[in-house]
Amino acid sequence: TDDQAKIDDQAKKDETIASDAFLARVPDNETFKSTSETYAKKAATYEKKLVDDPNNLAALLYAGQAYMNWGYGLSYSGSTDEEKAFANDIVNKAVEYFDRYLAIEPAKSVKVDRALCKSYMGDTAGATAELEKLSQEDPTFPLVWANLGMLYQSSGETEKATEAYTKA
Repeated sequence: TDDQAKIDDQAKKDETIASDAFLARVPDNETFKSTSETYAKKAATYEKKLVDDPNNLAALLYAGQAYMNWGYGLSYSGSTDEEKAFANDIVNKAVEYFDRYLAIEPAKSVKVDRALCKSYMGDTAGATAELEKLSQEDPTFPLVWANLGMLYQSSGETEKATEAYTKA
């Protein structure tokens, strides 16, 4: 119907300006501004590809990774509530792209990236639980073990970290 076509067209427009919308909200912090300019361009490149092909797995993955890396960089630079909230919004955008990807293709590496997003937003326990679940599903997947090792190490669980790194 015409109404559905209008909704679809608006969704496509919204997708292409998502990084612009984030840029308009960047907190007044030079590190945030320079990091955001770099990653917004990367994200926009992949978002534009998704306008014509919303199920383009490569574009979904790379858009998610651009937002994840953007948010990761900001999460360690932010000190104010506004900066932390902005960084979390960026990481949440990554999660949205990873979820869209996973709805099409249940790739283990994307599940790992999605779990790491939780850690970047301060939920290390949630990230660890997701990675532990993945390690049980496929105990031979080294990426899971390497990231579990990192999370265990950051939590001070040295013995578990060593075991995970060894399995990786």
